[in-house]
Amino acid sequence: MKTLSRMAFLILGFGCLTASAWVLDITLDPHQPGRIFEGIGAVSAGASSRLLIDYPEPQRSQILNYLFKPNYGAALQHLKIEIGGEVNSTDGTEPTHMRSRTDLNFTRGYEWWLMQQAKTRNPNITLDCLAWGAPGWIGNGNYYSQDMCDYIVSFIKGAQKTYGLTFDFTGTHNEAALDATSTAWIKQLRSTLNANGLQRVQLVAADEWGAAWNIVTNASYGLLVDPALSNAVARVGTHYPQQSSPAAAQTCGKFLWSSEDGIGGSKWAAARKLGKLFNRNYVTGKMTATEIWSPITSYYDILAAHDSGLMRANTPWSGNYQVAPAIWVTAHTTQFAFPGWRYLEGGASAMLPAGGSIVALESTNHSDYSIVVETFDATNTQTLTFHLTNGLSTAALHVWQTTRTRQFVNIGRVTPAGGAFTCTFQPESIYTLTTTTGQAKGSPLPPAATPFPLPFKDDFESYASGKTPKYFSDQAGTFETFMRADGRGQCLRQVLPQPGIRWTAEWQPYTLIGDAGWGNYGVSADVLIETNGGLAFVMGRLGKMQGFSDALPRGYWLALNNATAQWELYAASNLLASGAMNVATNTWHNLRLAMQDSSLRCYVDDTLVTNFADSAYSSGLAGLGCGWHGAQFANFTLRPLRRPSGKIDN
Repeated sequence: MKTLSRMAFLILGFGCLTASAWVLDITLDPHQPGRIFEGIGAVSAGASSRLLIDYPEPQRSQILNYLFKPNYGAALQHLKIEIGGEVNSTDGTEPTHMRSRTDLNFTRGYEWWLMQQAKTRNPNITLDCLAWGAPGWIGNGNYYSQDMCDYIVSFIKGAQKTYGLTFDFTGTHNEAALDATSTAWIKQLRSTLNANGLQRVQLVAADEWGAAWNIVTNASYGLLVDPALSNAVARVGTHYPQQSSPAAAQTCGKFLWSSEDGIGGSKWAAARKLGKLFNRNYVTGKMTATEIWSPITSYYDILAAHDSGLMRANTPWSGNYQVAPAIWVTAHTTQFAFPGWRYLEGGASAMLPAGGSIVALESTNHSDYSIVVETFDATNTQTLTFHLTNGLSTAALHVWQTTRTRQFVNIGRVTPAGGAFTCTFQPESIYTLTTTTGQAKGSPLPPAATPFPLPFKDDFESYASGKTPKYFSDQAGTFETFMRADGRGQCLRQVLPQPGIRWTAEWQPYTLIGDAGWGNYGVSADVLIETNGGLAFVMGRLGKMQGFSDALPRGYWLALNNATAQWELYAASNLLASGAMNVATNTWHNLRLAMQDSSLRCYVDDTLVTNFADSAYSSGLAGLGCGWHGAQFANFTLRPLRRPSGKIDN
């Protein structure tokens, strides 16, 4: 650090200084304020957080600290959660608090727990909620109904009454097309919130996908031509806006949000992408809040949009997790600037001429400021001279840097001299210069990853009634622990009699468990079909799921089918083998599928019914499933099988 011509000068980076491609003067002027910063957050939805609650301590608390604890990791300032509707919303289903018009249960699922954990660590975190789909009884299948307004209200009020959780915002309908019907319903939702004493809960709309801003730009039903709609909506949010917004949005008088963005991910490429959009969503799009889907990859990797989180934790049996570089790139904003701070303009929040971007933010009491500089598109160094004007603090600035190889490192400080300082920034980095203090980098190390332990058995006796057992991930329908009618303990029961108002494609109800690397193993369970015309099955070697428009699982499943009076073996949708069998309702039978190389040995009540040869699927998870009706499962068991060589898979 040297003083040159009455200016502090600092070279920021590692290695040799090369000739700067650009030299630029930037004025930091609190008399040129921009928009109010509303925070960086994440969206727990689409069953993306499902496996986190199954983690053992202390690893579970360590993960939560990395996500939510101030001055520790990502320090998320905003948490949006899904209002569960028991429909597949990307990587599984999230339970509903109202399974019928007369049902009310605020203990189902894990989002309540996640919000509590976030609030415990950061009492100032903003809470938001949004529905992807809904139970089938809502509006007799019509989402845009008074039923859905009441459903959202009951969710918000239940969170407050049961857990003391107060929502600041709610959305309307995730990534649904906007039209005259939906905009009329948005106004209806606002009126319903007001009528229930929830005036302070503000509406974010319309959460369209792919940089769509129809709620502003549409000349027939947008908020610019509908004053009542404009009064109903507090924030204009869109998904994946590509760091841009139209002029009509920027001048509509509303705060603009990137209300779902990212995606995150565990690789450096994902981190640098986030570093760019956190800055550029404001610089080029004037968006004051960004929410990443998802906070954490806590779902099986075979599912759609895998590796979306700011960190990874999807092997709870091992306690292993991964603190991805995205955590530290996020921290470059969240540990140094806070909701309520204000962006500075006049060139202080701008694209850099040689690649990258800069934002400057000033605190609410004008005593502190922070500057975030990202140079991910730069090919050479850039020297910036900052001029402090109109009473901006001249205190020393602490300098933090993240690169591919070194993340969230305090590399020194610079002290302004004569109202200015100069810094040289290296390419492929993100920096924060700040007058604030107290930042830190969490450091606990997780245990090593280990395969899912086999053999494995769950008799479902160790859970309270109505719970999701460890490691099971529902992909359609809902599977809960349940007291057997014969009084012989508990079972796992699929409880939904019909599909809900869907957000994406769904297959029949089924739930997953296990390890994608499993090859030679057996899966078995006792099954009971409650309804005439129903079926129940065990599943194995379930590999990569297509997701969204194609919900068919790729793997094998052995079923008992009451409608056809048969046992049936399938590979995905292809019937491989079948045989006649009396499949009575409310009667327990045992199904076992033993997969050994190309051999598929199928047993019903310990009797071998076929040994079929098929090589379509070589490895994958296990599961249970049924039709859209009640079905029960007990004594679920997974066992490794030996190859002819004697080797045991996993």
